[in-house]
Amino acid sequence: MPRDPVCGMYVEESENAIKSIRYGRTYYFCSESCREQFERPEKEFKRIKRLMIISWGLTIPVLFLTYFPVIPFSVYIMFFLATINQFYPGSRFYRGTYDALRNRTGNMDTLISMGTTVAWFFSTLVTFFPGMFRTNNVYFDTSSIIISLVLTGTYMETLMKKRATDTLEKLISLQPRTAHIILNGEIVDLPVERIREGDLILVKPGERIPTDSIVIEGVTDVDESMLTGESLPVKKGPGEKVTGGTLNRTGSIKIRAEKVGEDTALSEIIRIVENASTEKVPIQRLADRISLYFVPAVLISGLASFLFWYFLGGIGLTFSLLV
Repeated sequence: MPRDPVCGMYVEESENAIKSIRYGRTYYFCSESCREQFERPEKEFKRIKRLMIISWGLTIPVLFLTYFPVIPFSVYIMFFLATINQFYPGSRFYRGTYDALRNRTGNMDTLISMGTTVAWFFSTLVTFFPGMFRTNNVYFDTSSIIISLVLTGTYMETLMKKRATDTLEKLISLQPRTAHIILNGEIVDLPVERIREGDLILVKPGERIPTDSIVIEGVTDVDESMLTGESLPVKKGPGEKVTGGTLNRTGSIKIRAEKVGEDTALSEIIRIVENASTEKVPIQRLADRISLYFVPAVLISGLASFLFWYFLGGIGLTFSLLV
């Protein structure tokens, strides 16, 4: 079963599954928000940052009024602020829940949306129908702070993924788009994707080596800092190997392609960086597998607790809901 590279949830590999193809590899997602975060991390990063700031701007006054109700009608002010928080910054959790239900699975968005909705809805009933329950306690602070904390965690995770993506894009930009391929004694500019093993390629001063090759003719200095971190160029001559993505400094050389496409050293580095940003350590994978059963287990145990205390415990609707 494939795993969402953003949130780590396991996803059904079905025809209607939410998926994206990147660098020739297919990724599956539990929700549209996870796919947007994966495909457009910069845009999603700004969006999550904005939602987090708005959410905390609403949560802090709710917390203050909860413990210091010094303003008249403070409960109605808390209702107003918490409602905006629930359905604007918190709307991403409802979308995630919808996508999860559409895929016939559960994710953490399901728990967050249900938990905060129950707290908000119960508090709303207590606010406008105070005689309905045997309590006047409201939990607008609970729903608000859960949304704010989860958005903060998502923001921090997105920030780290954004940095990894920036590194990946810099590596991809090292590979030239075209190469001077020598065909029948003539130089033809072709996309690097059309280079085949054994092709002869001319590399001029100031250009990057298009693929992993061996020098056939000419002597030059090659900047290999992208591989080794060494700032001083390395002299290369006939019979010596050069790596795709490195910079030809001084002279023109003719090279023969040895590795192309996904087999080059640069492609391998890109794969390693990409896997580092999406793969998880074994203990995280174990936690993800447990979370696959955690969501339905929490929902079932919550419902069972309510039914037990309401019908068998006889403690009434109010306290059965709170349990």
